[in-house]
Amino acid sequence: MKISWSANNPGRWFLGCEDGRVGCKFFRWCELDYTEHARIAISGLQKRIKKHDEEKEKIRRKYRVLLIIVILSWIYREFFM
Repeated sequence: MKISWSANNPGRWFLGCEDGRVGCKFFRWCELDYTEHARIAISGLQKRIKKHDEEKEKIRRKYRVLLIIVILSWIYREFFM
């Protein structure tokens, strides 16, 4: 069983082909239906995770730039001063 993380069916369990075979179209929802409140909560959590991941990537880019600046400063200092 797998969990759908789509906007239309967040947190909903389903069965599908495990190996992803070409031509296999087996798919069934597992009717463990959630309340509307649970769906809204899951959707909100998904948005928070996405925002967190975007912020994390911004920090990684800034870190890489800073690291390059430090390395280039060190090289300049060692070889040109």
